[in-house]
Amino acid sequence: MDGIQIESLPNGEFDNAAINKFRIDGAPSTVYYIPNFVSKLEEATLLEKVYKVPKPKWTQLSNRRLQNWGGIPHPNGMLVEKIPEWLSFYLDKVWNLGVFEKLIKPNHVLINEYLSGQGIMPHFDGPLFYPTITTLSLGSHTVLDFYLPRSEESRGSQAEEKSKQFSLFVEPRSLLILKGEMYTRYLHGIEETDWDPVSSDNISNWNYCETLRNSSQENILTVESESHNSPSNPVDYPFKVDNQGVEGLSVDCDKAAVKDNIVDELGRNKIIRTLHRKTRVSLTMRHVPKTSKVKIKLGR
Repeated sequence: MDGIQIESLPNGEFDNAAINKFRIDGAPSTVYYIPNFVSKLEEATLLEKVYKVPKPKWTQLSNRRLQNWGGIPHPNGMLVEKIPEWLSFYLDKVWNLGVFEKLIKPNHVLINEYLSGQGIMPHFDGPLFYPTITTLSLGSHTVLDFYLPRSEESRGSQAEEKSKQFSLFVEPRSLLILKGEMYTRYLHGIEETDWDPVSSDNISNWNYCETLRNSSQENILTVESESHNSPSNPVDYPFKVDNQGVEGLSVDCDKAAVKDNIVDELGRNKIIRTLHRKTRVSLTMRHVPKTSKVKIKLGR
């Protein structure tokens, strides 16, 4: 499927009618999920660009690695750096949806790479950013969990107690938008696991995800028959897949290792679908309000 066609809005103006069809029922009103925001070709091109950057651009953390584009956010202000055209194009595309305020444009991209089994603990993104997050996912699905602090007193502490509220299934090529209280009140995190058991009971956007709605065995690879490295109908990516770049990437992102269990629950059948994660790359596009174009020199 080609990338979804959404009419651009002039000067980033917000149009409730245009964006509300992507609002998720059963979740807070400022959660929007747009499947197929980019095409397969765009996905492949973006992944190629991500993995062709110089190695020093990557920052290695204990559970993932990342790239910062536009500058490094800092309480004293982000020193503005030029964003390459292959990313600025998507900053404009997101801004034209109108999900930011009219005069607020995204000026920072955080690229995260999550290998299968990697995740991130529940967290707030904090006060350095305007309270709107837009995240484009590439390569694989993930499950994003949302929590509320159990008490205002524990908010922001390392030992913060949390209460899980709901989860979203995030497909490759989709755009997830979180605004307002979803940014300021809810923590978000990704469990460290290789397999995600999902059902319509634990995934709030089940009906919005083609991957989950489609129960045809012609469109999924079962665990018994799947070859992780050689899918039957691979996408022709314009770059080499090897252990220096996109090892573990689901080459055909519409096919995933799947185990389906039929559970009889109070007289009704329920499908619990368990999907295997591959390497996922996320592009989180945000606005940093406090910036500087002048580098501060220390000493003489």
